[in-house]
Amino acid sequence: MLYRLDHYYAIDHSVFCLMVESDKTSSEMAELIAAITFLFEREVGNECLDMPCLLKILCEYYECTNVKDKFKSELSQTEPKDDEWKMIIDFYLDRDIVITLIDLHLARENHCGPQHSLIMKKHLPKGEKLELLKQLLLNEGIENE
Repeated sequence: MLYRLDHYYAIDHSVFCLMVESDKTSSEMAELIAAITFLFEREVGNECLDMPCLLKILCEYYECTNVKDKFKSELSQTEPKDDEWKMIIDFYLDRDIVITLIDLHLARENHCGPQHSLIMKKHLPKGEKLELLKQLLLNEGIENE
């Protein structure tokens, strides 16, 4: 599946967003993003997670592929109007391509609460891989302005 990962409040969506390909369902991807965000908040604080760092995590730990350059021309067809943002939106494009937008903020917000620790346990790596992920978040996770 093709995913556009974005924040509804980003200023320049085409620059800010990520586009990845993954075998995960949209629900799994939203949970995964929430789990990574919760770990970032626990380890780093209430900063914004850097998008290049998130891309690196998704590719190195979760077998995602960066496809933004390949689908750059489709970006304008996958951006909802300001009042139409939801956590998950499927865009059916002309060439039999479906690109699923996941709003990173809403993915996090929709998975808050008591279940957040279960989501982290389900999606985060274990042992040494988790420690390496924490180091990556500490070293590269804070968004540069």
